Amino acid sequence: MQYAKEGNHDVLYHFGLSTEHVDFKSCFGDFVLCGGSANRMLRIAEEVAKELNLQMPYGTQLKNLSKSDRFVLYKCGPVLCVNHGIGEGSCLIMLHEITKLLKHAHVESPLFFRIGTSGGIGTIPLKRWMSLTRSVKGIEPGTVVVSKGGVNGLLKPHFETCRLGKCVRYDATLDQQLVEDLLAICRQLKIKHTAGLTMGNNDFYEGKRLLSYFQDFVTYLRRCDVYFVAGLDEAFETQLVLLLAFPEIGKQGRCDGALCSFTEEESKEFLRTAYEIGVRNFEMECCCFASFCKRAGIRAAVVCVTLLNRFEADQLDQPKSVYQEYEMQPSKIVITLIKQILQMS
Repeated sequence: MQYAKEGNHDVLYHFGLSTEHVDFKSCFGDFVLCGGSANRMLRIAEEVAKELNLQMPYGTQLKNLSKSDRFVLYKCGPVLCVNHGIGEGSCLIMLHEITKLLKHAHVESPLFFRIGTSGGIGTIPLKRWMSLTRSVKGIEPGTVVVSKGGVNGLLKPHFETCRLGKCVRYDATLDQQLVEDLLAICRQLKIKHTAGLTMGNNDFYEGKRLLSYFQDFVTYLRRCDVYFVAGLDEAFETQLVLLLAFPEIGKQGRCDGALCSFTEEESKEFLRTAYEIGVRNFEMECCCFASFCKRAGIRAAVVCVTLLNRFEADQLDQPKSVYQEYEMQPSKIVITLIKQILQMS
């Protein structure tokens, strides 16, 4: 892994831990499982302990090692279970501090897994703004999506952020060997699954439009009523068409928030375009998670279950029991892979 320079004493502020008071080397292991919800990560930690056959004294239970109310942190043998909250900012804070924790623990080759829930992209007949009709094969609720990588709100495989007053972007692809290993586990467990790109959106509803390096150029083209540009590569032209045709569509493109600046038809068209480039689900952390791990040299994977078909609905309408069954599917897959890796080592 590659790290920033640090002094001898380090404080992981959002976990309430420091190298001065905790012997990280003796405490922490090689696998990190993370997800948004604190309560869900406790359930997953309990499942990890059960599946790895970890023996705890009678009357004891898993302890939250975090000294802060920002995150929870459970140690289950060689596996750390941690929540990252919701959205890119919270997720990146967790990634920075857990990665520093592993550095202090002298863990050289960890595996990071993000597991969670998402919205899937399914089938609906819709007329394209260019007067074409396109249909796509659907993703049913309960399908597990093993992410090949993340894309941002402009359907680019990058995470974009501002650093020292400048926009920078980082590659958001994931470890493809882990993708293949996880897909094999899905087949082994007979779990409904697919592989594809995941759109990581820093909002649950509309989303704010992404500030990217070519927006000024797009604005100029719009003023000139230029809708097709010769000589541009296909991916770049797709982005221009998206911004020109649907200038106010945000990242998730949901129509069920308190405010909505686009029509349902525009939202569905955006979803269809995303599907055509390989996007199979939407969530809020994949892009930043994938890009951070890529930069740090950490092998990583994202496994999320779809709770609904975004072509059919924006709101979840499933019984709680069905929802709870769905949300444990990704952890079952990842825990099975961890057990196989431990058996081989």
